[in-house]
Amino acid sequence: ISFPGKGLGLSHVDAEKERSLKSEFSAKKYEVAGQVAQAYLDCATAKANVDQQATTASDLETLTRTIKARYEAGSGTQSENIGAELQLRQARTDLEAAKDRQASVCKALFNLLSLSPRAANSVELTDDLDDAVALELGENTADEERSQAAIRLSEAISSTAWWSQMPDFT
Repeated sequence: ISFPGKGLGLSHVDAEKERSLKSEFSAKKYEVAGQVAQAYLDCATAKANVDQQATTASDLETLTRTIKARYEAGSGTQSENIGAELQLRQARTDLEAAKDRQASVCKALFNLLSLSPRAANSVELTDDLDDAVALELGENTADEERSQAAIRLSEAISSTAWWSQMPDFT
C-alpha cells in the first residue's frame, strides 16, 4: 500500500512522459521528410552533373577533332594534340564516375520511396508542400518538439518531486 495520493500525484509525470513520446513521433516525421528531400536533391544534383559532364565530353570531342585536323595539316603541334586527347580521356572518365554516382544516389531515393527506377523518373517535388501535409507535420522542428517535451517532463518531475519522497507502505 502506498501513501494515499502518491499514485495520483505521480500520474502527472506519467502523462508528460506519454506526451513526450507523442512529440518524438512528430519529430520523426520531420526527420523522415528531411531524409526524403535530401535524397531527392542528391539524385537531382547527380543527374545535373551527368548532363554537365556529357556536355563537357562532347565539347572536348569537338575540340580534339579540330586540334587533330590542325596537327595533320601541319599547323598544330604534337603536344596540343596529346593534351587534347588526355583532356578528352579525363572528361570521359569523369562522365562515367558521374553516372555511377547518379545510379547510386538515385537508387537510394528509389529505395527510400519504395519505387521502381522506371516509376521514380516521374517523381517531382513541388515548390511548396500541400497545406494538409504541412498541417500534419506540425509547427515545430524535430529539435523544438524534443526540447519542449523535455522541458514539460522536467517541470512535471519537479512539481511532483515531493511525492517521490513519500514512503511506500508494504
